Amino acid sequence: MTKPETGSLWQSSHSEHFRVIDVVDLEGHTWVHYCRASESRIEEYSCYVESFLERFTEIKNDSRSRI
Repeated sequence: MTKPETGSLWQSSHSEHFRVIDVVDLEGHTWVHYCRASESRIEEYSCYVESFLERFTEIKNDSRSRI
């Protein structure tokens, strides 16, 4: 399984964009911390990497895809 990279941009099934803030390995689980890419107020979310990869698709070859 490929882990998302910090700073990468992802899209939900509802076409919302999210940016990965951090990826953390903790007690045998990998957590992905992310936020909406378009909001000025940052509200952080997190979930297991398996759930994240089921919910989101990475946006590649986009000038905004990396911090």
